[in-house]
Amino acid sequence: MDHDQDAHRQRIIDWINATDGNAGAFDVTTKGILHTVLEKCEYWRLSDKKGKPPGVVGWWPSRAVTFIENHDTGSTQGHWRFPAGKEMQGYAYILTHPGTPAVFYDHLFSNNYNGISSLIAVRKRAGIHCRSVIQIVKAERDVYAAKIDERIFVKIGPGHYEPPNSSKWIVATEGPDYKVWEAL
Repeated sequence: MDHDQDAHRQRIIDWINATDGNAGAFDVTTKGILHTVLEKCEYWRLSDKKGKPPGVVGWWPSRAVTFIENHDTGSTQGHWRFPAGKEMQGYAYILTHPGTPAVFYDHLFSNNYNGISSLIAVRKRAGIHCRSVIQIVKAERDVYAAKIDERIFVKIGPGHYEPPNSSKWIVATEGPDYKVWEAL
């Protein structure tokens, strides 16, 4: 996958523009990038050349419907399954970032229930919404970290990251290769 996915996300933006901005659209660009990131341990891909998220969520977050799986890509159809065992990293990303995240029913009612529920609770407590402000603070081979609305930090990947002034942050939830901190 080419690092520059601007042409792909522009096609989605063009579709949204054709509705006069009245519709949201599935951020397929983000889903595809997350696949590559998690399959190849290339977390640097989660920052575009301007330091923004590389999907529609980086250009028009209030219209981006982020997802990692749906009835077409997973479930019984399985046309483009999310990397197995990496679902919680995907949810840590979409549930802490701007946009409108969609949780796949099959994932919610699986052994990921507690992790997904915890991430949803963090999103609600922190007031993260479709227009939240994101600052990517690290995007390297094995780790990605971002600060959202000055209220939370998220880290995904096997690499190390801790927020600066760690005494001002508390771990809200964590799991294999992801961690989320809330401001005290």
